[in-house]
Amino acid sequence: MKAVFAGFERQGFSTIRLLRLGLTGSARYQLRQALLATYSELSGRITVLVENYAHAKGSFEFAREHLAALRHAGVGELNEQRYLVVDVGGEDTKISSIDLRDGELFDNAMNSKCSAGTGSLLDSLASMFRIDDIQSAADMAMRAPKAFSLNATCAVFLLEDARFLQAKGVCKSEIMASAVWAIVENMSRTLWKQIAVPDHAVVMLHGQTMKSDPLPLAIADRLQQLCGGRAYCLVPPDPGHRACFGLIATMAGEAAEEPVALPLSRFSGRFFEKKIVECRGAACGDADARCSRTKLSGLDAGGERVSFLLGGCSAVNERGANASANNERVSNDLYGEIWSFIADRLPVSSAADRLVIPRSFAVSEWAMFFAELFLPSGIPVHIDRVTEDDIRRGRACFRIDTCAPHIGAVGQMIRLAEASHGMILAPQIEFLPLRGESLGRTCTINQGGPAVAKSIAQSVVPDCRVHLFHVDLKMRNMEMLAHKLYGKLQQVYDYYGLDVDFAEFSERVRRGMLACGKLRCDAADFAEVSARRIMAAGGDIALVLGREYILNPGVYDSHVGSLLRDKGLGGIPAWLLDADLDPAFNDIYWRNAHQTATIAAAAVRKEVHKVVSHTGLKSLLRDREERAGRLLPLVQVSTFLCGPDSVTNLLIEETVKQRPYLRIQSDAAIKELAHLENRLSTYVRQLVHAGSLRFSGEDEAFDVALLQSFVHQEPLDPVTDVIAFPTLSDNRMLLSVIRGAGFTCIDNYSGHYSLVRAIARGRSVAGDSVCAPLSAVYGDVLSLIEAFRERRAVDPAFAGKKRLLIFNNKGLGPCRQGQYVEIHKLFLYQDGMRPESNGGEERDIVRFLVSYENKGFNAAFPQWVFLRGIQSVVLQGVLHQLWADGMARCYSFEEIGRFDTAFDTLKQELNRMLQRMAPSDAALRRISRYGNMNGIGLFIRYFDYGFHRNDLAPTLRKFRKEWCSRSEPENRLRIHIDGEVYMRTARFEHIYREIVKIAGPGKIAVTYSPLWCFLDYKIAGMMLRARESIRESRDEIARSSDRQFRMKRRFFLRKKQKRLLSLYVVDRALRKILAEPLYRAAGVAMPEPVSAILEKAKLVVSTLRPGGELMPFIGEAVLKLEKGYDLVLNVAPEGCMVSSMGEALSRSIMQACPTSAGKVLPLFTQQGDIPREQLEQVLLAAFGPEFLVQRDSGCS
Repeated sequence: MKAVFAGFERQGFSTIRLLRLGLTGSARYQLRQALLATYSELSGRITVLVENYAHAKGSFEFAREHLAALRHAGVGELNEQRYLVVDVGGEDTKISSIDLRDGELFDNAMNSKCSAGTGSLLDSLASMFRIDDIQSAADMAMRAPKAFSLNATCAVFLLEDARFLQAKGVCKSEIMASAVWAIVENMSRTLWKQIAVPDHAVVMLHGQTMKSDPLPLAIADRLQQLCGGRAYCLVPPDPGHRACFGLIATMAGEAAEEPVALPLSRFSGRFFEKKIVECRGAACGDADARCSRTKLSGLDAGGERVSFLLGGCSAVNERGANASANNERVSNDLYGEIWSFIADRLPVSSAADRLVIPRSFAVSEWAMFFAELFLPSGIPVHIDRVTEDDIRRGRACFRIDTCAPHIGAVGQMIRLAEASHGMILAPQIEFLPLRGESLGRTCTINQGGPAVAKSIAQSVVPDCRVHLFHVDLKMRNMEMLAHKLYGKLQQVYDYYGLDVDFAEFSERVRRGMLACGKLRCDAADFAEVSARRIMAAGGDIALVLGREYILNPGVYDSHVGSLLRDKGLGGIPAWLLDADLDPAFNDIYWRNAHQTATIAAAAVRKEVHKVVSHTGLKSLLRDREERAGRLLPLVQVSTFLCGPDSVTNLLIEETVKQRPYLRIQSDAAIKELAHLENRLSTYVRQLVHAGSLRFSGEDEAFDVALLQSFVHQEPLDPVTDVIAFPTLSDNRMLLSVIRGAGFTCIDNYSGHYSLVRAIARGRSVAGDSVCAPLSAVYGDVLSLIEAFRERRAVDPAFAGKKRLLIFNNKGLGPCRQGQYVEIHKLFLYQDGMRPESNGGEERDIVRFLVSYENKGFNAAFPQWVFLRGIQSVVLQGVLHQLWADGMARCYSFEEIGRFDTAFDTLKQELNRMLQRMAPSDAALRRISRYGNMNGIGLFIRYFDYGFHRNDLAPTLRKFRKEWCSRSEPENRLRIHIDGEVYMRTARFEHIYREIVKIAGPGKIAVTYSPLWCFLDYKIAGMMLRARESIRESRDEIARSSDRQFRMKRRFFLRKKQKRLLSLYVVDRALRKILAEPLYRAAGVAMPEPVSAILEKAKLVVSTLRPGGELMPFIGEAVLKLEKGYDLVLNVAPEGCMVSSMGEALSRSIMQACPTSAGKVLPLFTQQGDIPREQLEQVLLAAFGPEFLVQRDSGCS
């Protein structure tokens, strides 16, 4: 502003006559302070307006004129309630939904973490390419004949992608066009989905970047894809200044006054002293917060010294600007008071030998229970809260992004390990108590996070004492819970020199649960009384949905309590409601996510009070929900990179489409609160006007039970059904088996298949929050539906085919992989492909053929098809390793080309053989008659299914002899590819080819853990838990004197022994019958037995929790390092437990093999692409520069 005034002076002006002055933008309040300190006569003449509201007013009249023009032109279906504003600024991007009646902001969202979807990217590219101005760059993009897919979600990576394209010789115009599409794609995936985008709406495009053609056109195209209808976009005049016009429109209604004359030199010549100061939670209420602000001080017009603050969060500036108004408002921080009510009743201690229970993850909610197990013995117990300093400390321990509670738990454990302590408890809670029939799981980070925290803390403080154990709190029988815990906590009692017998311990478990329940009940009583006081004073309440440990005021929750308080709302954390879980959401196996979905669905029906168990809160919520007028406010707090929320939020969004709903996502680092305040203000307005505003989904209430109709539940019919599988590398061998059973199949894999394209297609629907495999599978689903429709129209083999059955797997968690099918069903529902819908037969063509983990994985196929199908998956792993062994023996790229041709021929021959392996009719009759007889039945099936012939072996042996008999080169480097099963399988060949291009042929030998190991891991996990149950049952029988109890446990013990025996038989059949003959014939090494892998994993995580892929990765990595491998690559999607926790534990894995020089390094991807530069950096870190010999030529 000083420069503007000085510019006027240079043009000969000495004064400026002002009627009113309007300010918008993030520095509006500070500038007002500076001007008022200089010009007291401006008092009452300055208007400040939040930028979102300024944009809302900025094109209001243009939107209405555009709507009228469209109506006049005969456009029939138009949204006459709301229009959109898409603003692409230099550093932020906004999308707003605005009421066409009065121009008021209805809903809005703004990027909060990254500038990859903003105009600054185009500026940076123009500068990098030395293009004179942004208009010239836009013109170049418009002339480009094509564009490339840039999948990075970060501006830095987008620029790296641009440099990579430039290095490959791609012209600047095509790179600029690619950047335009990348900006729009990032906006659509990360921002636009945060609000309900109306169909057939007018869209105003704001921002200086809209003065070019490419960006507006790309936005219009993508918006129409997103909403599935027309979007009538218009770039208004002066698009970069529409917020200013909106500010002017707002000021126009204010009272006119006589202008005042202001001497320009009084401000342009001002000098301010500058000093950096700290804000310690002035607005957020967080005493641990430390935000830097700039203090400017000087003399005002009268010679008096004045000072004001610049910078900091907008929330503190809003607070200072509206101090007088806030002083008159009753402050009701119910949300924070409830947390304090509980915290004040938890034991704390500063004793040097204290037993510390960290309030991290789900342990936070049950800390009182664990404390009661030790307090009666006089042990000083300290229950410790995560602080913001813990997050700062923990963040330095992670080289990749992970969820905030994971980071905080690590920082907290390091702090506690460095402080005096006797022992630190690290419970891994697998299941939580609940009301209902849900599975009740916690997530993988809840289970694995304590192990990661322990591992990292011990690397910092080697002699710290952290006791890691796993526990199931779901069981309702307190005596059984005592039995499960008694042995696991003896190490703690032994450390303190105590001998607690089982009877006493059992009583402590009972009292601990009662104490925990009483604390929750007392807090609920307190919440009810306080809420009624707030409502009696004219305020209101809001339910805050989120995990108990996330709703830690000022740490993980984006200060939601303070935001609600400032709007006169008392926040009640929803976990306090202890809701009866809705059975309609039983497919959600995580307890906390199931509870959130339950309450959200109940809120839509105005029946939250019906699912609440606490009498007082039930009465309170009944009174509130039956009150005429405003809906009950509902705010969900989630964190970025939360696995369960990334999939279940999509279901919740569909559930609450008929009412206002606010979700806040936090990474525990963002200090800018103004945007959240704007969103909350908009949300409050939505609640007030909910009766007069139309929400999406209003015409048809969503019933989650409808999704089950997408699951095929009838017998398979070769006459009418077409079978399809997602790719996951080459799936043609599996399809050959299915064809051999008489089914028609769709081939969707070829040498031109692109995983990156599949992920991008899936993400266009799913967004960026979900993991890459989920997106890839849905991308395949969309391609298969498209292919089915095309083939039905032209292919005689598809004549009479009515339904496409697409394979999908359904697990039981805790990994989100078991939720893929649930979200894919939701996507089909949202796309209108609803069984028995009004769309006719063409909309009722798809069902999922679901393979259930708890039902043996068979998706209704005949047994021989199921077994041969598994064998074909094993064969995929054999061929991958055979291909890798052959690649290691090729010494030139010409040899690699010849080898690839021969290998393709091998696969074609094997596919033909697999298609001819159906048993004869006579064999099937014998199996039907004798196949289920004890003992003899197994042999009959073995011979009649033809496994004794080992038909594939000769072909494999022949190829091995022809192409892999040459001895391997000496001193070659050995690399093992492991990690998450989908990504390592799908990217195996690509990674190996890129390694060869970097290091040269013949220098590297590669092995990997194939897809079929996932099934082997599942069987091994079941065996592990059966052995644990057997061991625990024996201890329980020996410990108890109750005859009836001992009889029940003996029965349970025999049941588990039979279970273990049957699992052992299945495991041996998988390895010895289906896998070993193929590996032996191909002459390649079989994957390690999972029992050996898990034994090695115990060296790093003694409890082998969480279940799933993390423990096999850890054990495999330890084994390979012990065998002298030079590098273990952790190939995984970002946000997966194998990436987030596997990377954090990599140092501990290497420490478990002190004699090995090998390394464990990450190779993670969000979009499925693994650029050569990323792989080069990994190889450079592992082997040094001498091995990175660049090759200009490449293999096909």
